[in-house]
Amino acid sequence: MMKKGKYDEYQLAKRHKIAYHTLIGVFGLTLVNGYVKSNYGVWAEPHIESLMLVLLPGFYFASASILQNAYFRMKDYPISILLLSGFAMGFGLLIIGIFAFSGSFQLIENGKLSGDIELFLFTLLFLVVFLTLMIRKKLDSRM
Repeated sequence: MMKKGKYDEYQLAKRHKIAYHTLIGVFGLTLVNGYVKSNYGVWAEPHIESLMLVLLPGFYFASASILQNAYFRMKDYPISILLLSGFAMGFGLLIIGIFAFSGSFQLIENGKLSGDIELFLFTLLFLVVFLTLMIRKKLDSRM
């Protein structure tokens, strides 16, 4: 029986491999960002730009580590994380819907990504985690 917080060697190796791929993705996105900024100009506000450079690899890390069973210990059922992700996703979608129907929600403003995309990105992150956990739970129940 594994102690709390302990992972087996296979899970650790998988996590390290996924983290390495995520790091390469961060480097690649940074290079692409530099190329786009030098040739085409600013594409987003500075804080949105850095948020995109962190969240896009975060999407990959979260989904890959959950799907490859490297994120949770064996026999771990993250019900609280699943409920929290679902609640955050629903709340974010509600706020986005309110802003979209009021007409004040703009993803692109003056040819750049606007600050309104932050809530959309975090909601998308929780959606990805929620759906990936549901898929993983379904796959585990079949085994």
